[in-house]
Amino acid sequence: MTNQDLQIAASDSIFITASVLCVEPASVFYSIHGHEAIRLQCPSAGLDYCFTFEVNPARISQLSFLTTSQAGFRAIDYQSYIHKFSSEKRGVQEFVLNLSPVEKQNLWKIIDDYVDDGMAYQFDYMNCNCTSECIHVIKMALDEGVELQYGDLPKALTGTHRTVVNSMSTQSPWSALFWNFTMGTQGDQMSDIDYRISPFYHHQAWRNAILVDGEGQQRPMIKGELHQVIEPFPKQQSHYPSPLMTFGTLLLVTSCVSALQLLKIIKDSSLIVRVLDGFLLMAQTVVGCYLVSLLLFSSLPATTWNWYVIPYNPLPALLWFCYHRRSWFGHVYGVYSLLLTAFLLISPLFPQTNLVMCLPVVCLLIRCIAISINNHLKTQTK
Repeated sequence: MTNQDLQIAASDSIFITASVLCVEPASVFYSIHGHEAIRLQCPSAGLDYCFTFEVNPARISQLSFLTTSQAGFRAIDYQSYIHKFSSEKRGVQEFVLNLSPVEKQNLWKIIDDYVDDGMAYQFDYMNCNCTSECIHVIKMALDEGVELQYGDLPKALTGTHRTVVNSMSTQSPWSALFWNFTMGTQGDQMSDIDYRISPFYHHQAWRNAILVDGEGQQRPMIKGELHQVIEPFPKQQSHYPSPLMTFGTLLLVTSCVSALQLLKIIKDSSLIVRVLDGFLLMAQTVVGCYLVSLLLFSSLPATTWNWYVIPYNPLPALLWFCYHRRSWFGHVYGVYSLLLTAFLLISPLFPQTNLVMCLPVVCLLIRCIAISINNHLKTQTK
């Protein structure tokens, strides 16, 4: 085939087909957003590749999206890509992009350049992820003067990142808890729609979108109907108790133990009191270390300020280990009770906080109040 023949063939709208593959969310917390890739096909050349933006596979871990991680586009042949998600029992949808022949050639060249760059980009699950980067390269490939304009959007995409996460995780309450807990105040700010779209909502966001050129001529962003490449697999019902049930039970146990302790029905040194206090202190410390490490060491925008650092931080454990034998240490419980009470009173003002996530804080408050009252009564009897 001569160069002239190649140019004539490339001008055909079916010479290259560009589409987007959207993988359904998984139940594990790091996959509830789903995944996305751009599929480029050139049947005459026998080419069929999926270009996926992901964290460096040589350094990937379940928590790599919470820290500074290298990421980039890589090319995977279509059959291997589909087999991967079929083995994971995850459905895959595909919709074809209504791009001109030149735009599809531009897209292939641009994305090839990204593949050549390797893992040269910093992954950020809010601003630099699989969907946002796919949208980015597609918009880069558009002809000069052509703009993408959105139509009616799903209700979830009209809110913040937190709204999107909550809408996707209704079947996975523990994943919702994790993401709400991890995303700081950045998750409650409005950002560009391109960064709020997830694989789960991409087709719904673009099915009413149009491409408009400088002369006002319009064409739909998507060509044809949504195609189900892999049918969704039946979801297994979770056998774990929900966060509400778990924390509600913990609150009931904490309230009963504290009441029995104040009524002198059980001793301060009894096993159940020591186990409960030890568990609450340990859990608070572990969660606190996690939040503080994100706040101090993660460069991701979503982990900047987090209101839950107030009730959850390593300071109480540090004070206990260093000073719990001092005579004045009983006052620490009173001070901490005031801090927790203040947090609970102002928590309705922050979208990040909700009832379920505040239940463990109430448990800590009850124990601090009970211990503070108990210490006061002991002081009066001396």
